[in-house]
Amino acid sequence: MMQRPWPYLKNPVQLTSLQEFKLDSVLLEFDEPEVVVLKDKNGLRRISMASDDNDGDTVRWIEAPLSPEAWRDLIEGRMTMLDFYLLNNTVLVVDRKRDFEPIEGWAISIDRLSRERDLPDVDSYLPKAVREGLTS
Repeated sequence: MMQRPWPYLKNPVQLTSLQEFKLDSVLLEFDEPEVVVLKDKNGLRRISMASDDNDGDTVRWIEAPLSPEAWRDLIEGRMTMLDFYLLNNTVLVVDRKRDFEPIEGWAISIDRLSRERDLPDVDSYLPKAVREGLTS
């Protein structure tokens, strides 16, 4: 069970569509990954941010599609992580094992998520060192 309640998770996503996305890169980590890029075999990418865990082998991630334009704006410091998520009307909330294998997921309106608990802070840019590492 996750550390806090998520009563608004009601629209399950087909597991096979979640399995197509594999870990591509870790953008931020503190003891373990916090923000990652997932990629499918066609090159489509998602940013996924850890939001909750069960103190065991499962982490709950909030995932959104990553366009080339949004990626450029993130790595050039022109867009915050919050602004990135707010570009999307719908995001995925996905429970993944710590090896990123999906367990289950839900599509949810971005408006249903709490800005205080579920989404990045207002001024949360990718750190400069991360951005510079991605552009070099």
